[in-house]
Formats: sequence, C-alpha cells, structure tokens
Amino acid sequence: MDRLNRQTKYLSKWQSAKGTAWSYLLSASGCALTIPSALYLILSFSDLVPILLTQGLHSAAANTSGLVFGSICLIFGIGFLVRGASIRKRLRRFKRYDMLLDGHDSYALDDLAAITAKPLGFVTKDLQKMIGDGLFPDAYIDRQNGRINIGRHNYAPLVQNQQTHPKLTGEPE
Repeated sequence: MDRLNRQTKYLSKWQSAKGTAWSYLLSASGCALTIPSALYLILSFSDLVPILLTQGLHSAAANTSGLVFGSICLIFGIGFLVRGASIRKRLRRFKRYDMLLDGHDSYALDDLAAITAKPLGFVTKDLQKMIGDGLFPDAYIDRQNGRINIGRHNYAPLVQNQQTHPKLTGEPE
C-alpha cells in the first residue's frame, strides 16, 4: 500500500511539474506576443494619425491593416498571459490541497474550504477538475457525505452505498 501511495504521489507531482512548465511557456509566449504587438499598434496608430489629418477618413481606413494585425496579436498575447497565470494559481492551490491532504484517507470539504478561505462550491469544483486532470489519481469526491476520499481502499464503501441506494447510480428501482 505504501508503494502505491508513493507512486500516486509521484504521478501527481509529475502532473504538477508539467503544468508549471506549460504555464511558464504560455506566459513567455504571451509576453513575446504582447510587447511587440503593443509597440506595433503604437507605431501603426502614430503612422495613421498624420494620414487621417492630411488625407481624410477614407485614406486612413485603407491603412488600418496594421491596427487589425496588431490588435489580434495583442489579444492572443494577453490571452496567453492570463491562461498561464490561471494555471499557476491552480497549481498553487493544488500544492496547498496536497499538503493538507497528505497522510489522510478522507478529508471534509467544509474543512478544506475553511482553511483555504474559498467557498465550498469553489473547492468542490476545483478538486473535481484536479481529479479529472490526474493530479489526485486515486481520489474521488463523496458529495453525499461532503468529503474527498483518497486511495483505492475507500472505493468499497462507495460501491456498497450505491448498491443499497440505486438512485445514486441512476438505475431504476
């Protein structure tokens, strides 16, 4: 059992490291797109103002391709920056959950929400996404009891509970 826990811990740490690398790659790509495209927008706009003042709106409208290209690059760059930051925040929360859950077979979601100062619904959805992404590979959320259970040996009570309560599994009575 101890070997299984170490293997599970290793897999979740690897997933975390992979996510951290991905978040930094997204942020670097975002910076690489945002800074040049912002400068390009400024230059394009500064070239467009004299055309607008001297030749009128019709000529200026014909020269807006630089603004469109710069705007699209800027939007993608900002999107990459935001997504990278979002992944890093989620991984920080994962590390905190991992630290709190370490050594426990089961943990109350209410307690996790209180410790992390997040709403219960947020913690539940966050943990469910992390379980789905493989960060907690042997965990499941028992919504009926309001707990996160870790380890394969905790599945037996869930299966037994579903057999005694068929409505939980979606089977007709």
